[in-house]
Amino acid sequence: MRFPSEPGMKPIRVIVADATLMACGLVSARLKRHSQFEVVGFAASADELFRVVEHASPEVALISATLQDGPLSGFAAVSQIHGAYPETRLIVLIDRSEADL
Repeated sequence: MRFPSEPGMKPIRVIVADATLMACGLVSARLKRHSQFEVVGFAASADELFRVVEHASPEVALISATLQDGPLSGFAAVSQIHGAYPETRLIVLIDRSEADL
């Protein structure tokens, strides 16, 4: 495993996807405080997310389970992105504590 905070290491390229641009901005601002992360894009809908992943080639995508497309639409986006860009690591942000999620 690489540790980007070590001298000479490049930061981890991250995109953020959430239901609102405000939420994306808040998460992005928090990540930008740490030199080991570089936020390279954000999106609020599944289509926008797919375009950002295609364009920015992130190493990691933080994706909310709920995007502008509706409840749990983030899960469908994760499936689509994983199929097209298997090298991008995907993290799903879940804001509910329901066991079936």
